[in-house]
Amino acid sequence: MSVNNDSSGPPERGSREEELEEICLDLDVRLDELIKATGKVSPSHGGYKIEINDPLKFPWTEVIVTLICNGYRLTIERINGKYVIEAYLHMRK
Repeated sequence: MSVNNDSSGPPERGSREEELEEICLDLDVRLDELIKATGKVSPSHGGYKIEINDPLKFPWTEVIVTLICNGYRLTIERINGKYVIEAYLHMRK
């Protein structure tokens, strides 16, 4: 086991991580680009309902980080044999 004694600070964030954390002006398009055929995005109560068709290929990390960084609170459930993400706008106090 090696120990990194570099005291220059935390590792730099990658451009992919920064891209996921950006605020999206057109979140509908961004979600469609990420999810493609692995799920279905529908509007739901001012947020989104995402039904996952292929949980092994679904871009879980990308979708969750994108939604959270754009102000959404998420619930993930299994409904009728399918995983479903529900995203609602979250108002921080």
